[in-house]
Amino acid sequence: GVEAEVYVLYTLLSLLLVYVVYLFQTRGNIRWLYLSFFLAGLSLSTHYLALGFLPLLGLYYCLFHRREFLKPKVLSLSILAFLTSLTIFLYLPIRSLANPVIDWGNPENLNNFMAVIQRQQFTRVYKSNIAGINVPLAFENSQQSWLDLLSQAFAYVFSGTWVNLTGLGIALALLGAFWLWKRDKRLLVLLGIFWLLQGLAFSFAVGVSLYPEQDFVPILPTFILLAPLVGIGLGHILRLIGHRLPRAQSIFLLLFLLVVPLGLLVKNYHQLDQSNNLVAYEHARNILNTAEPNALIFAEENEWLFPLLYVHKIEGVRPDIQLYDRNGNLFDDIYAELKKDYRSENYYEARRKALEINLVSTSRRPAYYAVDKSFENYRYKDTPREGILYRLGEAREVDFGQAYSNILNREATSSRWGTGTAYILAYYHIQYGDHLKQLKDNDQALMEYEKAHRFGIYDTRILNNLAILFAQLERKDRAEEILRESLALSQKNPVAHNNLGTMLEEKNSQEEAEKEYMAALTADNQYLPAIVNLASLYEKQGKLDQALGGFKQAAALNPADKSLANKVIALQGAVEKGDDFEKKFAEALALAKGGKCKEALPQFEELFQAQPTNAKVLNNVGVCYAQLGDFEKARETWNKVLGIDPENQNAKENLSLLEGK
Repeated sequence: GVEAEVYVLYTLLSLLLVYVVYLFQTRGNIRWLYLSFFLAGLSLSTHYLALGFLPLLGLYYCLFHRREFLKPKVLSLSILAFLTSLTIFLYLPIRSLANPVIDWGNPENLNNFMAVIQRQQFTRVYKSNIAGINVPLAFENSQQSWLDLLSQAFAYVFSGTWVNLTGLGIALALLGAFWLWKRDKRLLVLLGIFWLLQGLAFSFAVGVSLYPEQDFVPILPTFILLAPLVGIGLGHILRLIGHRLPRAQSIFLLLFLLVVPLGLLVKNYHQLDQSNNLVAYEHARNILNTAEPNALIFAEENEWLFPLLYVHKIEGVRPDIQLYDRNGNLFDDIYAELKKDYRSENYYEARRKALEINLVSTSRRPAYYAVDKSFENYRYKDTPREGILYRLGEAREVDFGQAYSNILNREATSSRWGTGTAYILAYYHIQYGDHLKQLKDNDQALMEYEKAHRFGIYDTRILNNLAILFAQLERKDRAEEILRESLALSQKNPVAHNNLGTMLEEKNSQEEAEKEYMAALTADNQYLPAIVNLASLYEKQGKLDQALGGFKQAAALNPADKSLANKVIALQGAVEKGDDFEKKFAEALALAKGGKCKEALPQFEELFQAQPTNAKVLNNVGVCYAQLGDFEKARETWNKVLGIDPENQNAKENLSLLEGK
């Protein structure tokens, strides 16, 4: 492996498991069966999606080795082998007692140990729960149908297979499967079962978005499981035609078949070459160099936390600085008590910010946030930027182009150095663009934002932030285009849906805006900005009951925001008045329908004065003018209706009838 991830070890263990099952099948020694369950446990300790191994193993053994497997002794020892392998988890409390630099979840006692095993640190992110373990099921509450999700998962597996094996490799694998079916059906079933688990099941569960330069490492076992089929297919072709060809032609054929893997090696080597990739290292040093002496740094997200962890803790750079992980998984967890009373993300965030401000005020040390730009756009708009950091208090001036030239001058593609590196490169260009915008150099700022887009084309965080920046520079069409790119990567993106909704609302596309707000809340039913925006939209449309319900929900999620509480009080009064309003509207409407428009017209006009954005009332004002023969005022009134609600069908039909008259 060229990066520190679980997938290579998981691939080794899962493929060993398949091989051991094959050895049991061909040699019949019961010890191989026990070893397969032991390896299943080791795989599970590496990646929780190996939970699928157990039912598949049981199914396979019940299908082909029922007599041996279902014996009480064999079944008992298989379970024992599996449980024995899970004792590797006991390494966590043993190592934690030594207080290492990375002490994730501090699993020294039973409660913390179980919390780490059950992935409770991710509870606020992942909502699915399988067997007491929080698993990242990305398709939960998805707007897509199950058939769409299955086809997307299959497309992801097929796309990765095509990239890794090419069309020739796939053809050989299919030939190999055909010959294997005739010779050893059980082996083909074994490979097929694990292929489905490793490929379709994995991609379906994690919900990997498709894009041309996708990193297919998570389903690496899928391609390796096809390798035996490729070998069988190739072997049969060589046996069928090899003895019929002259020696020189046979050698030429063999060399030709070697061209494909060698060609892939030459073509793809540069994408795996990490020898010059020092971006994360330089990023960490830039963070530490930006901060003043004896500073506090509150960091969040992997691209900030782990580079800092290495450079600060391992290399010992800037020992005067105190680091805090805002998720409470690394360094000193100052948020432990807050997490015990977690009610919503907004409630937790408000209390976390208060704790940090109190810590800074008592320590009297300079304090920074090493976080994503979303921090500024959605949470802490009052926190000024100092270089690539955000500072509590007054920020210093930083010569951005000079201070961070080591990263700004780098040229790389996301496919070459991975998504984490691409994110950092994009982030620096975004912040440099902001710096230039502050200097009123908007044209150069736009160029930096476009560079950020090139690096962050597959990162929804970057795209969401870029959309806001383009909108701020009056490039609304470009902003909307980027948000749609973000949603093409992930429909379950409340931020992108909400931002797109606000842009559509500005264009007076209220129906479409409402759909986007609803989509944001489908992805996250506690996403506060979407709740507030949808409630505000309902208020504009005169749907006061729905608006009141939305603001009540928002106030419950963020009780510290007094403006939301005041809004609820104001709307409650408006709803009570609204009941009286509807009664008066019904009386005026009855007069108009009874041919008494002379009496109804002043009542409608009075109601419109009370609610000057109520298109329904204004439309009836126009109707009354038309019935009284004042067609010019009727036309003028209905055009006003369309100014309030461009899609109002009643006004459109009335204007059409007026033209006919």
